[in-house]
Amino acid sequence: MPIAQERDISLDLFRGVLIAAMVLAHMRGLTLEAIVTLHGFSSIPEYFYLICGLVAGRTLPAALARQGVAAAFRKARLRALQVYALHLGPLLLVATATLLIPGYMAIAEPALGDFREHPLRFLTAALLLYQPGYFDILPIFILFAFLGPAVLVAKARYGWAAPMAVSLLAWGVGQPGLSAEALTAWIDRPEVKLGDFNPLALQLVFVAGVLLGDASVERRLGLPWQAVAGAGAVWLVSAAVAHQWILIPGFDADVMRHARGNLHPVRLIDIAATATLAWASVRWLPRLFTLRTPLHAWLGLLGREGLLVFALHLAFTYWLGMRIWELVEASGAEAAIGPRGVVLASLAIEFGALFALVGFAWIIEAAGRSRRLRDPSGAAAPA
Repeated sequence: MPIAQERDISLDLFRGVLIAAMVLAHMRGLTLEAIVTLHGFSSIPEYFYLICGLVAGRTLPAALARQGVAAAFRKARLRALQVYALHLGPLLLVATATLLIPGYMAIAEPALGDFREHPLRFLTAALLLYQPGYFDILPIFILFAFLGPAVLVAKARYGWAAPMAVSLLAWGVGQPGLSAEALTAWIDRPEVKLGDFNPLALQLVFVAGVLLGDASVERRLGLPWQAVAGAGAVWLVSAAVAHQWILIPGFDADVMRHARGNLHPVRLIDIAATATLAWASVRWLPRLFTLRTPLHAWLGLLGREGLLVFALHLAFTYWLGMRIWELVEASGAEAAIGPRGVVLASLAIEFGALFALVGFAWIIEAAGRSRRLRDPSGAAAPA
């Protein structure tokens, strides 16, 4: 019988690193260029889906064995509703701000879209049919809340190859023209925008994470040094090709770096190489993840409260990042403070937003701990 797993500190830290990187990148400051340079053809959201799958694979088997399939899907429904609320709440707040705050529409419109001219977008947003910039990540988690238990049930009945084969088939079907971008163009309505990510493609990363997470519970997965060395070589070559330090005739690296909708095989190879290196760091350098430093504490906190922090950062992106930088550009302050001042201002804005989110996560976790202390029966929902 599967046993319940203790919380994986390394997964919290990885998730915290991803959230910190995404916050800094979405503030549209100077740190964005440094973050983009660190990876090749993959992007941060793809690793979120992989980690989500790993967590599901490590935690759901025990719940399925203890409570049954029906209870697991009931919990999935509650989780999906929670993610839906955390997606829709910030989106409607930001959209409403464009109607109420003078001049704000011109700043937010390029990524958000004009809700004043197309008020029907409020309805289609609630139906998940309108997903503007940055708001196209959480809706896929709603689907994955149900996919996790389904994959594990199929694996228990038919073995791991069956759900993996179905996942590969779905990924292949989604390649020719069923991306969210292609469907948006086909529908061709201003009230419909399905984002940049293709759920049919991204489910492959999630399903692989679920099966790997489940396998890591059942047995310790070995990782020979040859595999790690190969992953390192692939990662270096991928980064070099992506940034055109190595040129391949007929291969458009810029197009591939931004074509994140369908998970082209090149992107899958890059994700697999990066994930292998991350896995090796956990296996070979466990001490790295157990150090008691402020950085570890902050990143672990962001990882534990990842969903709430991610939702709040979406509002930060529109209310803080876009507005401040547009105002700086419009006012001519960039010329007044000089290049060094721009660097300092950029870092202050980006890391100020990040530390504000760390403080928010601390408040949420402290409130949850207090609630559990007041409720000896343990009825309070875990964070």
